[in-house]
Amino acid sequence: QIGQNIWIDKSRRILESSVNLYQGHLDELKAFAPSADIKATYADLDANWQRYRQLLTGTPSLSNARRIAQINEDALRVAHLGTTQFELFSPTSVGRLINIAGRQRMLSQRLAKFYMFRQWGISAPNMNTEMQLAKREFLSAMDALEQAPENTDKIIGELSLARTQWLFFESALQEQGVGNKNLH
Repeated sequence: QIGQNIWIDKSRRILESSVNLYQGHLDELKAFAPSADIKATYADLDANWQRYRQLLTGTPSLSNARRIAQINEDALRVAHLGTTQFELFSPTSVGRLINIAGRQRMLSQRLAKFYMFRQWGISAPNMNTEMQLAKREFLSAMDALEQAPENTDKIIGELSLARTQWLFFESALQEQGVGNKNLH
């Protein structure tokens, strides 16, 4: 957003807050990692994050945005591995639901990333395919979360709100020309 001159001051504050929040969460995950494999994964993610962070907090440019597009996918891959390792380490179904909910956050952010990159004219050969896969996975996971027997009334209300917000987001994606073939 900063590189596209969209709400520059507010975007800078959000970016700074997001970078600090991510760093804090990563530090907590590294400290909590219950096994050597999980510790190694989060050490890997930390190394990736340091490169990613430099680009995010550097001077916005189209070339940096293109590099962010690639390194983001690398960070996503390693973070997903760590999440999956934590889920397998957890002995209950709640771990699986937490993983799904966390993945929903990631998928919505990933779709927003694709949207912003497209707005800036950045594309990759597989971006449209990745967007369609992310949309399908998001909708499938929403269904799974809504059907979970562990849901409380509060969670059901939050999921309903998320479903409504999804409709607005999906509309913005369609207006951009992403398409929506065979998703419902």
